[in-house]
Amino acid sequence: MRKRLVFIIFLLIMCAISSYNQNVTLKSIEDTNILWISNDKLEYYTVMRSCDTCIPIRTLAGLFVEVNITEKQKFLLKRVTYNQWLSLLNDDKTDWAANILLYYMYNKDAISLADDKKTWLLYFKNKDIEYWRRFLQNRIQN
Repeated sequence: MRKRLVFIIFLLIMCAISSYNQNVTLKSIEDTNILWISNDKLEYYTVMRSCDTCIPIRTLAGLFVEVNITEKQKFLLKRVTYNQWLSLLNDDKTDWAANILLYYMYNKDAISLADDKKTWLLYFKNKDIEYWRRFLQNRIQN
């Protein structure tokens, strides 16, 4: 009887450990999840900013992107790897959204995004991908 009780306790402990490991794995996958990055789902807008330090005259500092994302998504953006960014930029379903998010993250003047996605695809996509490839590569090296 005692052996049976020890065996049952042992099984319960093993099940609890197994369940805990699965939750840790799922949490790790969730933390690096970039599936929410999509051309169709990303909400953004552009804003004109002026130079506050150019006294006595305020001058236009540029056009910048603001995005409607959660704090968790902002946190996840910081964990996207170089290879993941390149993959997102080269995928027709995520290219526009990835580009907008990079403009947002690095506070880059977004004048090339001023028109619309169609114009960006025709004239600016390849230039932006090359820019981000070099920029992100330099960030890895430094």
